[in-house]
Amino acid sequence: MSDAVADGVETSRWVEITREKPGHSSWYVERFRAMVAAGDDLAGEARFVDAMVARGARILDAGCGPGRVGSALAQVGHDV
Repeated sequence: MSDAVADGVETSRWVEITREKPGHSSWYVERFRAMVAAGDDLAGEARFVDAMVARGARILDAGCGPGRVGSALAQVGHDV
């Protein structure tokens, strides 16, 4: 992760990106809405992980998105 210093305050790469492209979050939301409308399988990753581990398994979500996969895994009984 890169850190920049602006006005003496460190900022993350995420802050830099959203400052440069304030519409990024809206783009991300629209991207997933389009995928749903197209019938894309958005739950496939969660089903894949669920099939590989025991029910109620402890799973680390690496935190590289909005929590879609982790949320789905928690809903079926995993400790995320």
